[in-house]
Amino acid sequence: MKTSIKVATTVVAIALYSAALAAAFSYWGPEGHSPVTTFVVAAIVGSGAAVGFGIKRVRERRHGTGAQDGVERDDSLRAQAAAFIDVLVAAIALVAVLVIFPQWISGTTALVILVVFALADFWMRYAIRVKSAE
Repeated sequence: MKTSIKVATTVVAIALYSAALAAAFSYWGPEGHSPVTTFVVAAIVGSGAAVGFGIKRVRERRHGTGAQDGVERDDSLRAQAAAFIDVLVAAIALVAVLVIFPQWISGTTALVILVVFALADFWMRYAIRVKSAE
């Protein structure tokens, strides 16, 4: 499939998603809320993932790192697997903290801590694997 067709399809999908969300929110949302604001916010949020995915694909093609049997892909998968175990342990620890000390930390803060920990854990493991392979 040509890149221009993929881009057009993605733009149309984001516009439809944003319009559906704006219509639903204007129907079920609070009184006096503008559907245009909801449409703009949904378009920005929806396009962020699509743009990120597109940038990733362009970088993979340019640098040749997207191959199924590539070293970079293997390093990434190994780092993901190791980080997943760490995130499971950290999630269990955070749930225990939330149960034992419910006033000490909020659930939202615990979730943010877990996401930041997961991202940092993966990127540190990936950087270590790439440096050790050189």
